[in-house]
Amino acid sequence: MPKFVGSAAVVVSFVLAASACTSESPSTASSAPSTAMAQCASPSRILESGVNGTEVEGSSKDGITLYGQVQSEGFLLASEAEKKIVWRISGSGRPAVEVTRPGGEESRLAWGLEFHSSSNYARPGDEYGSALVLDEPGCWNIHFSRESGTADVWLQVDTRPAGPMP
Repeated sequence: MPKFVGSAAVVVSFVLAASACTSESPSTASSAPSTAMAQCASPSRILESGVNGTEVEGSSKDGITLYGQVQSEGFLLASEAEKKIVWRISGSGRPAVEVTRPGGEESRLAWGLEFHSSSNYARPGDEYGSALVLDEPGCWNIHFSRESGTADVWLQVDTRPAGPMP
């Protein structure tokens, strides 16, 4: 076999192997904007119970707890409707909240945080009411910070209900 044919075979093999290792297939790679929504790497757990109803459980590396009691239908569906949530967060100091939209832009609560002095919501910590407008599908982050730590909720918002189609 001539030397240049063997070299060409090596180059072709290398190009084929390298193209097989890309994260996008040729049919999905384009210069057009993607219509796929940002997916949460690890969405927060949604809990259902007879005591607290539908809840979202936050996560923290600082040992504080965060729970949100959902008080709106279609909570994880993108819409212009306000979604009311009652939050319970442990720790000390007045909490601050930052909301990040799926594209990474900053947003804010529709209203709140409003301190609740009494409640029957059975979770540890101080209670606050708020509302969000989750008007875009994708991964939303609600970041709480207090003097004693931080906690996050990651919400995967969709355009249609999850589950089997009718």
